[in-house]
Amino acid sequence: MNRTQQEEVLINKEALEKQLADLLAKENCRGQYALMHDGRIECILKDFHDAVIMGNKLYGDKPFSVQPIAPEPINLGSYSYR
Repeated sequence: MNRTQQEEVLINKEALEKQLADLLAKENCRGQYALMHDGRIECILKDFHDAVIMGNKLYGDKPFSVQPIAPEPINLGSYSYR
């Protein structure tokens, strides 16, 4: 299925919200970033930019998203490499 970047972000955000309480309970996840694709957490990284680089390596031109693991939403702005 071909999704737009915006659709992918929404699916991943909703999936993360369902798992957020469990992730926040793990001290080593709090404040990190989840690289997500197709509603799944592929990996958790400490740095936002590292997560973007990893996403580009794994998915190339396919959509993915990087979601912060934080109790409050963080506004990272909006940008795209495509």
